[in-house]
Amino acid sequence: MAIQWVDGGIAPAPLSLPPLPFTWELPPKTMHEVPIDGTTYVQGVPVRLRYVMVKDTPREIGRHFLESFKKQGLFISPGQNVERMLTGVDPQSIYTYTVVLQANGPDHTTVILGEAMPLEKKKETTTGLPLPPSAKNVLPVAFEGYTVVAFTVFDAVDDLKKFYATELPRRGYRPKSETVWVKRGEELDVKLSAVKGGSQVVIEQRATRE
Repeated sequence: MAIQWVDGGIAPAPLSLPPLPFTWELPPKTMHEVPIDGTTYVQGVPVRLRYVMVKDTPREIGRHFLESFKKQGLFISPGQNVERMLTGVDPQSIYTYTVVLQANGPDHTTVILGEAMPLEKKKETTTGLPLPPSAKNVLPVAFEGYTVVAFTVFDAVDDLKKFYATELPRRGYRPKSETVWVKRGEELDVKLSAVKGGSQVVIEQRATRE
């Protein structure tokens, strides 16, 4: 069912409206694309993802998608940093289209394209992934068979290593390698890397047959 805006909130529209005829208009310097099979769930919302490598800067790519979104009639909330992430909303179907930009060296950018269907949100389930106290607003992304969270904190890498070296054994994990921890039926790959102003954390949780 489509949505209409009313005073004080959102209400179901009386008639179902089809989505706008949206097309991903890729930047002219697109090098190659990596399709992602299946549906991903972000906080219970089904999302279809595509990865594209573009020989250009995040600034130019963000501007390209901003103009494309506007041309195709998507609603774009003000104040977005188009050099990092841009989201447009189909006002008829409430589908959302998101571009995430990750610079990979001079003039090379990984572009993640996502199509989400918020009205089809499933009941959220907790992943139980161990997170440092400084981690805020972390969004787990669930694929078939595994879950991934990625976030940046102000903590130093050494402090995070101490946190996980203490917290993971408490939860029943044992080290398998420098970054991989395991327990019955589950494996965690905890990657820590220094970034400007803190650290980036990427945790991948996989089910195993053990």
